[in-house]
Amino acid sequence: MLPGFLRSVRAFLSFLLILATSAGIIGTTWYFVRRGIAVERQDALDRADATVTALAASYSEQINRQILALDQTLDTMVRDYEADPRHFNLESARQRAPMLTGISRDMFLTDENGVIRQSSVPDFVGRGAAELDAFREAAEHSNDKPTMFLGGASVNPIMRQWHLDAARTLHHPDGSFAGIIDADYRIAAITGIFSAASPPGNGFAGLVDLTGGKLRVALGAAGNTPDANISDTKMFAALDAGDAGLWTGPSASDAV
Repeated sequence: MLPGFLRSVRAFLSFLLILATSAGIIGTTWYFVRRGIAVERQDALDRADATVTALAASYSEQINRQILALDQTLDTMVRDYEADPRHFNLESARQRAPMLTGISRDMFLTDENGVIRQSSVPDFVGRGAAELDAFREAAEHSNDKPTMFLGGASVNPIMRQWHLDAARTLHHPDGSFAGIIDADYRIAAITGIFSAASPPGNGFAGLVDLTGGKLRVALGAAGNTPDANISDTKMFAALDAGDAGLWTGPSASDAV
């Protein structure tokens, strides 16, 4: 019986050796597969980081250029108006401002009571604009350092397409509040920038107001409803936490 027993032991040991070898091969293969997946995932994240960083820089530069064009144009108009309010003509001033092409279509000028006195659309003249955020903000801060007010995305009875109000304050010769000059910063001008260099894959680009948690403008998977509130989303929390960086998580509006 001893030889048979030894053969059984040898067979059992051989089975254990084969099992251990197989387990080692499987374990080694699994390790390298997991390591390969981790490397590929990190490479994908690095590529995504580089892509979105470049896109964000491009978007930011072009949007800032549009805002600067609006600000400079409105500032020039304010100076011309305050130098000679009786002879100032808004439509003539607008036609002399080629920088507004593709950015703004309509403009109006109000008096200190919010009544529109001049406009690129004749039907606007005589209407009240005192309830607009742009006018209220100007009236409440008329003595502050002059800056351009840029409002939220809206459609109103005066500007009937989605836009952001861009406005500057007017003053009488004695320094008192005289009204505003308002231009519509068209949503289409911003989405046009996004469309020209669309985010890759199932992506989206957006302009977010970090003070109010509003998605002012969006293009892509997150939807394009202007002024959507995303203040309670994880994406906004990530945006609010820092000025730059890569974050991975569910996008606002559609949770992708």
